Amino acid sequence: MYILKIFVISLILINSKLFAESSNSFQVAPAPIPSPNFEVGMEDVKSTANYISIESSAFEMTGFGFNFSRRNVTNEKAALDVGGGVSIMSGDLKSGTINGDIVAFSFNIQLDLEYQMLKKDRFSLIGFLGFNFPIQISSSTISTGTSLIGDITTTTVMFQYGFPIGLQAGIDLGDFTLVPFFGLNFYLGGVASTTSSVGSSTEDTTVESYVSKNFGMDILYRPLDISFGTLLQASDPGGSGGQTDVFTFQISWNKQRNVAKKPETTNEIHKPTPPPKVEDPKETEENKSEIKSENKSE
Repeated sequence: MYILKIFVISLILINSKLFAESSNSFQVAPAPIPSPNFEVGMEDVKSTANYISIESSAFEMTGFGFNFSRRNVTNEKAALDVGGGVSIMSGDLKSGTINGDIVAFSFNIQLDLEYQMLKKDRFSLIGFLGFNFPIQISSSTISTGTSLIGDITTTTVMFQYGFPIGLQAGIDLGDFTLVPFFGLNFYLGGVASTTSSVGSSTEDTTVESYVSKNFGMDILYRPLDISFGTLLQASDPGGSGGQTDVFTFQISWNKQRNVAKKPETTNEIHKPTPPPKVEDPKETEENKSEIKSENKSE
């Protein structure tokens, strides 16, 4: 049972470990934070959809994901962006006499404090420091190949936490904007809880801390506010499981919009106020004389 437990935990960790391994190479992919510059009165929204395929001698998995982030500008130098993402993957397992299927779901929340170091007409530079909290859940049905044990259903829930830090620049080339970036993700560990159908047992395992690099460049097409990137990476994260091939495709939509308050307007038609009436001195004297004549006649 201990071997099966480690096998399942290693599979749910594969999402983060392989990305840590693959991110050590330059990649053309959506940048880690929204658009490469900001200003007061503007709001930045970013949405990213991605496809991922992972293949090795022990398993094959494919899946899709979606990420969303929104930046709130505090002043000309500081901003806060809040984002989150979800992904789901499924595939087949095979390792020796063990085979089966697995479905993995992941959810991530990330907060970033941004400092705009430089903002020119054609160049900008932002530094960021954040906090992220990924959660991964997997459910697998494993056939051990023996009639004594039979099929085993295993559910694993893993919590991690980490601190991303990095730099992101913007180079304006007209319709295109180049967005080079570099970052470090310090994952300070976590815990994975595994529940097995054998004896209805639950065991906790500590997730070791690690650091991953994230550097590359995004290419933003301004007329459509979109960017896309692909990554094909071969790695050996565990050393004993053989080569693992990772392929990802990502497309991102980036939008800046004006959220500054506008003066209130109404549909009422305001008529001009007529000027005050000025009495004619001649008419005033004539009126007085008429009043006097009427009094005398009475």
